Amino acid sequence: MRAQGTPVVVSGKNGLHLAPELKTHRLVSLAANAGMALDADEEQMLERLTSFVEWAGRYPVGVSAAKTEVDPTWHQAADRDRAKQFIDRLTQRYKELGG
Repeated sequence: MRAQGTPVVVSGKNGLHLAPELKTHRLVSLAANAGMALDADEEQMLERLTSFVEWAGRYPVGVSAAKTEVDPTWHQAADRDRAKQFIDRLTQRYKELGG
């Protein structure tokens, strides 16, 4: 968003807050807003991580059995290296934007 000249922080009746586009756990959307091009593997990884962070980021287990994902495929063996590469690219993008 910053790269596109769109404000990251906006003013509201209760002061400053994040732009609505950033109030999400959808990692693919956040990456797009950061101007990051994703390959298919990165996009799939971020989709799986989105599902994970939506519930596991707040609670150790879901608030109900239906909301607790017991899917062992939320991560794959190559994700660690893929995530490291993505974070390196994200860091480079941040530096390009003057961060």
